[in-house]
Amino acid sequence: MKNFFYIKKRSISKNQCKEIIDWFEENKERQDLGLIGGLEGFVVRPEIKESTDITLTLDEDNIVNEIIIPSLNEGFYEYQSEYPVLSGCADWNVDIHFNIQKYNPGGGYKDLHFEAANPLSSNRLFAWMFYLNDDWKGGTIFPYLNTKFRSSAGTLLIWPAGFTHSHKSQVTNKIKYIVTGWASFIDINN
Repeated sequence: MKNFFYIKKRSISKNQCKEIIDWFEENKERQDLGLIGGLEGFVVRPEIKESTDITLTLDEDNIVNEIIIPSLNEGFYEYQSEYPVLSGCADWNVDIHFNIQKYNPGGGYKDLHFEAANPLSSNRLFAWMFYLNDDWKGGTIFPYLNTKFRSSAGTLLIWPAGFTHSHKSQVTNKIKYIVTGWASFIDINN
């Protein structure tokens, strides 16, 4: 794993990606403008992140979870197998909340950011993402690592949540869909 990226192409099939996209489009009542988190809490800032999101939980009974949970389990198992030191640190797991995000043409997470950037997200250890379509030109850029991932439907990426893995999306020329979430240290105080 170069630069601590886990990359699994065809982690889910193109048909499964289409099932998730169809589920997203059929559930318009759950769609909201994409939020960013920061010191002021969660806010809509389209100049930074322009998306339509559905937030889900891993314990919901839906096709999305049926598709992604086995792949996430496999991905994190393989990641931890590559870096056994992770089994010796404080307890962590995949966060229960995650998002399906739709970026219309011109949209994207336009600003460079990382996933553990403030007190609200400081317990995040990893970020993960599935690309759901690849009929748009672009991907995700990690400039500090001189790395760019081109979107490929069904690909699962896992990466550390710290500043070394700061990233942004390439602004899309067509509609882009992803599923994304985090793995975090378990808060023993709550």
